[in-house]
Amino acid sequence: MFTCFRHRRRLGAYLDGELSGRDRTSLERHLGACASCRALLSGLEGTEQLLAPLDVPPVPPGLADRITAAARDRGREAATAGWNPLLWWRTTSPPLRRVAIGIPVAGLIAGLLLGWTSPPPGERAAVGAQPDPLAVYRIDYLGDSPAGSLADSYMQLVAAGDEGGR
Repeated sequence: MFTCFRHRRRLGAYLDGELSGRDRTSLERHLGACASCRALLSGLEGTEQLLAPLDVPPVPPGLADRITAAARDRGREAATAGWNPLLWWRTTSPPLRRVAIGIPVAGLIAGLLLGWTSPPPGERAAVGAQPDPLAVYRIDYLGDSPAGSLADSYMQLVAAGDEGGR
């Protein structure tokens, strides 16, 4: 398979008579053993016969220089243009636009709904007094562990180990 790939790349040069003697011999030996490559070669020969009567216009002088200059200018324009959100919006498909609007809106709504809670009336601090952060933010995990919990059992074992060792 690899040899077929390597030889197939040279079929055009073979038809044009551009292969060296060693490469030509190697390709002809492969063509003698490979029916698939022979079929491809005969198809290329047929295409070449169809294209032969067509006139190919001459290449204008300086064409390569003009193409290179145009490519260089486009590269500069692309590098300095940056990202244009309005152009992105115009060229993007409508479903992608809906997603681009929907995700931030859903995030805002979720943030509003999750942050729209206030402490119960009993936990509100008096005017001018410093509110208790544990009550305001409901950070009860910083307090004592509930009796009978795994954390409470662990603390009792640690405390008992410290007292027995002294």
